[in-house]
Amino acid sequence: AGYTVDGAMAEEVIVDANYAVKVPENLDPAAASSITCAGVTTYKAVKVSGIEPGQWLGVFGVGGLGNLAL
Repeated sequence: AGYTVDGAMAEEVIVDANYAVKVPENLDPAAASSITCAGVTTYKAVKVSGIEPGQWLGVFGVGGLGNLAL
């Protein structure tokens, strides 16, 4: 499941390199997988906001997702 390309709820998929990220050897794939679920929520919001380095960003309710935005 994704914002621009549907699918990927499988153990193995063939994807365009633009949609793939290498998981570092020292990071457990199960631990890394949560960032693609929760992390993409805040990543997308920050990305489409147009915020630039040096600007302020308000994050209300800094729980699990808010922490990822920071």
